Amino acid sequence: MIKSDSRPGYLIGYFIGIIEIFKMRTQYKMLRGSNFSLSDFHEKLLKIGNMPPKLMSKSLLYSLILLINRLSSMH
Repeated sequence: MIKSDSRPGYLIGYFIGIIEIFKMRTQYKMLRGSNFSLSDFHEKLLKIGNMPPKLMSKSLLYSLILLINRLSSMH
C-alpha cells in the first residue's frame, strides 16, 4: 500500500512545497538576472537543507545578499 492511499491529504504537502520552490526559483532568477543558473539554485537549496518553505526562502535570499555584497566589495 502506498502512503498516499491511506492518507488522502498526504500529497497536498508535496504539491504546496513544489509551488513554493517554483516561487523561490522565479524570485531567485529575477534577482540573479543573466547570472542565474538552475544548477546553482538547486545547489543552494540543497545546502540550506530541509526546513519550512518560508525559512528556506529567507535563507536563500540571505545567501544571495551575501553573494552580492561580496561581489560589490571586490570592485
